[in-house]
Amino acid sequence: MRFLPAQYSPPHTPLLLWSIQLLGYSALIFMALLLLPAEARALADYKGVYALGVIGVWRYGWAAINFIRTAFYLRYKFPKIRRAAQQQATGAPLYVMVLSYKSPPEVFAACYEKLIAEACACGRTVTIVASVTNEVDQQHIASLFAAHPHHKAVKLLLMQQSGSGKRAALAQALRAVSRTLPPPNAEIILMDGDTLVRPQTFRNIAGFFEQNPKLGAFTVDNQVLCKGTAVVRAWYDLRFMQRHILMSSQSLSNRVLVLTGRFSVFRASLALQPSFINALENDALEHWHYGRIPFVTGDDKSTWFWLLQRGYDMLYVPDVMVDCCETQRDKNFIAHSVPLMQRWFGNMLRNNGRALALTPKRMPFFLWWSLLDQRLSMWTALFAPTAALLLTTFISHHYAWLYAVWLLLTRLAYGLLIGSYRRRFSPFFPFLLVYNQVVGAWIKITMQFHLPKQGWRQLKVFSAPVLKRTASYSTSFALFTQTVAVLTFVYGVAGMVFYRDSFLHHAIVW
Repeated sequence: MRFLPAQYSPPHTPLLLWSIQLLGYSALIFMALLLLPAEARALADYKGVYALGVIGVWRYGWAAINFIRTAFYLRYKFPKIRRAAQQQATGAPLYVMVLSYKSPPEVFAACYEKLIAEACACGRTVTIVASVTNEVDQQHIASLFAAHPHHKAVKLLLMQQSGSGKRAALAQALRAVSRTLPPPNAEIILMDGDTLVRPQTFRNIAGFFEQNPKLGAFTVDNQVLCKGTAVVRAWYDLRFMQRHILMSSQSLSNRVLVLTGRFSVFRASLALQPSFINALENDALEHWHYGRIPFVTGDDKSTWFWLLQRGYDMLYVPDVMVDCCETQRDKNFIAHSVPLMQRWFGNMLRNNGRALALTPKRMPFFLWWSLLDQRLSMWTALFAPTAALLLTTFISHHYAWLYAVWLLLTRLAYGLLIGSYRRRFSPFFPFLLVYNQVVGAWIKITMQFHLPKQGWRQLKVFSAPVLKRTASYSTSFALFTQTVAVLTFVYGVAGMVFYRDSFLHHAIVW
């Protein structure tokens, strides 16, 4: 049995190290408070500072709501769902579709070794559909499969990708499964080739479709195994912890905002429908300026929207965890993180508008409000940094120090609260929360005005807009509209901070 190299380390913080990190960060805050100039304390009473509270109530209130809903889901609702699933589990046939594309050899081997071992031990009828890019990978999987002593209990279907992308490969695999005529109660797992299943995974995901006939799909918890610097490992760990909280909160409304492509389970009778496969393969957005934008990345958004549009429930299963392998591809943290956020947020925004258009009549109100918050949060997240910059520039430079102390205090509290769900903490968490807030918000704003730009590793696409507009014209128009939007936002923040009592008057005069 092969295992991943030691470089792929799971996030783990021993109690002693956790205590030292917390003490060090607390000392940093204490020193910042001691060095805070008296003038800066007095400036906290400036009337413009109170305007920050308006947005603060929104942001922190929304976070508090999600934390409360998460606690209720994990403590009360999901245990009932789990008990019902255990009672009604029938061991339905399972089809596991694994897509691999240029995975590191050690990750590729670990993925299939663990998958084959789990398929042989789960006691269910399992068919593994392995979609790879070349014959060498096929031979490697076949040798791993044949070497397992219980491989005859599992079926293996090897497929070579056409080379036209992940969406086409998924559609090809689904059509191949549909030709085998699976039974009505069959389940389909869509997973990436850098995901490692844990023992008992296939047993623990049984019964959820039986206990809820309206359930269309569900996804599970993720933990990162990262080969990279300590900062990158902490960044991924923080992201997955935030995902756990948000998915739990959303699942309280019997919906989630994404069915992650790393590992999600679908009712086969839905996933094999021609309209589902076509939506996955040929999904596109009609934009008022760009025209038709074909979706190249974000296949998990297409599968999610298909189910949402038809009113199916979606669930988050927090007590089943898979390991997701990540490799730092750039030595520079910013160079590694920014392209990933561009892909993630671009997929989110390309899907957000059409989901909002379904209105609360087609989904729980909380989910619709969460979609709306995705649009608003990119601006509200920049309100306080912009206000602090304006106050520092035009009122007093002490505001920069005052805002820095505020960030240290609030992000420490927020990082500890998030880390409590995994019982982990990293001294990088507070700083990464600020980075994700500011840089992430700016990337969202940029992607909102450049929706055709899609990238996945070396894959970059610009879809030709309607009326044969040139790419240069569309880019110039996008930059112009983004600049107008940002300047309007800055003017609005300045109005709330400096002219709080007569903001409307100044807006009209301007």
